[in-house]
Amino acid sequence: MSDHQIQPSAGPVAADIPQPATAMALAGNQAGDDRLWHIIVTRDRRFADAFRLGVLTTGIYCRPGCPARTPLRQNVRFFADAHAAEAAGFRACKRCAPQPQALGPEQRLVLAAMGAIDRRCEVPGATELASLLGVETRRLARAFGRVLGVAPADMLRGLKRNRFRAALKAGESVTEAVYTAGFGGPARVYDGGAAGLGMAPGRFAAGGGGETVSWRLFDCPHGRLLIAATDRGIAMIAIDPDDAALLRGLGADFPAARLVEADAGHGLIGAAAEAVLAGLSQDGARLDDHGLPLDLRAGAFTLRVWEALRRLPAGQVTTYGALARALGNPGAARAVGRACATNKVALLVPCHRVVPEQGGFAGYRWGERVKRALLATEGATLPPDRATADRAATTAAGEPAASDGPDAPASGLRMATAAGGHR
Repeated sequence: MSDHQIQPSAGPVAADIPQPATAMALAGNQAGDDRLWHIIVTRDRRFADAFRLGVLTTGIYCRPGCPARTPLRQNVRFFADAHAAEAAGFRACKRCAPQPQALGPEQRLVLAAMGAIDRRCEVPGATELASLLGVETRRLARAFGRVLGVAPADMLRGLKRNRFRAALKAGESVTEAVYTAGFGGPARVYDGGAAGLGMAPGRFAAGGGGETVSWRLFDCPHGRLLIAATDRGIAMIAIDPDDAALLRGLGADFPAARLVEADAGHGLIGAAAEAVLAGLSQDGARLDDHGLPLDLRAGAFTLRVWEALRRLPAGQVTTYGALARALGNPGAARAVGRACATNKVALLVPCHRVVPEQGGFAGYRWGERVKRALLATEGATLPPDRATADRAATTAAGEPAASDGPDAPASGLRMATAAGGHR
């Protein structure tokens, strides 16, 4: 399965997705139920134990949400459970461990929470959800943090955004979609970017048509630098030797937008270019967002990773594992890596300051040579020992801020955010 986020809009609308309890019954449909395929590509964790998928070309079977590369649709076979997959000759994946296993109490609580949400027309708040389950809010938060890596309020906010997006794509008016998603009123959608679209709802309903993305190319020590911005903030920073490759990437990220080359007087792009170019050629400490507005769109956990990275100063390096531990989810090192890999505003969100615990530089979007040069310019000491990495990550992660409910803006973020990635 692919390591980048796939938009839920590529599949059925939310109302068509089966409940976890019924997904297993669909798994015998080897003709290929699109709803099960949608679960696979969107990595919906509610269905991790609902069915299994076998890949003909590898002979391996996995659980939905496996971090392995996404197989081709025609090579996938669905099975009701691990026993059925093994009876058909498939062997278990070593990455997602799809063999039958007993669920722990926190996993059972999260599954119960998902079931309670599925049975309701509106997405409840975190306190209401805990009350429905008969547990303390603190216990529910601890279970969600350990199992899913996000707070209940963050997850519920994302579900509400997804329902809003799905309703708009299904043809509902903005007002209808507001109440379908359970926002309580139009003001909740427009205030604080609660809908998380990164653009006006009317524009999103039209597939992003009407949004303008301004861009400009610059020379930099590592090739060519592209900086793009919407009216919400800096939306993309990319490095490549080839101008055409940079523009193709921009078009892929904003397929329905109007792309306009900015002139030299574009204030926001100019300010970002000044900070980035100074950091690349003179002083690595300049590689900071400098309070510039950023138009970033991602899921709750990825946003937490990016927020932490923005607090990691030049010269300090941490590891994927240390950052996962600091964010309260020790098993999420791979997810931290994916957040770094999908960072669209490189340099201002300095993902180059995270390295593998086992040493080396890992895969950097703009190449190991660039990552090595960036860290050298900043005077970073490599590799960091575990204690140093943990201290840097803990300081960057900070204390999780309290949320007033599922509609509250993500804490500490000076960016326009959305529930899904651009791609």
